[in-house]
Amino acid sequence: MVPEREYSGGIISQPCFPQCLDWIIENQNSDGSWGLNPGHPSLVKDSLSCTLACLLALRKWNVAHKQIHKGLEFIRKNSWAVVDKDQISPIGFNIIFPTMITYANEIELTLPFDQDLIDSMFQSHDSQIKSERDHMNLGYVAEGIGEWLNWSTLILTQQRNNGSLYNSPATTAAALVHHQGNNKCFDYLQSFLNTFKNWGKS
Repeated sequence: MVPEREYSGGIISQPCFPQCLDWIIENQNSDGSWGLNPGHPSLVKDSLSCTLACLLALRKWNVAHKQIHKGLEFIRKNSWAVVDKDQISPIGFNIIFPTMITYANEIELTLPFDQDLIDSMFQSHDSQIKSERDHMNLGYVAEGIGEWLNWSTLILTQQRNNGSLYNSPATTAAALVHHQGNNKCFDYLQSFLNTFKNWGKS
């Protein structure tokens, strides 16, 4: 999702880390999802979250249209899991997943959710953000808060010596999306990718 660092004319033409986009294209599961393969019946929310995150990246860079269609079909068939209380939720799901839906709308990726389901998700989203804000626990789901967060302050107060935020590639990447000039975030992500560049190829 991180755009290239230097571009001309104000036009973002390509991702900063194209190898990540290549990984997404090469690693879609046969059922249209991304994530665990095979999936676990109690972890459908995790598969939905992974799948939507990958679809956003593909749509942002306007590639792999057939895979986008296949991923949307997986989401359509499994949307029931979003509000199923018997499903195990990834940490921060109720904050991060609705934020991804908002971004999908911004980039004109039409998701197969009915309005009642969306309303229910955003009610939970707003309630949990208020609860976590009161206890100052929003850092671990910072990528799910987006522009509401003061990223400059978060970087200033929470950036670690290795350049990351909370030792989290996801949160650090989100910071770089919202605050492109931070070289330490970039160096951390580049180092992380160099360390794991052969993951999934064996």
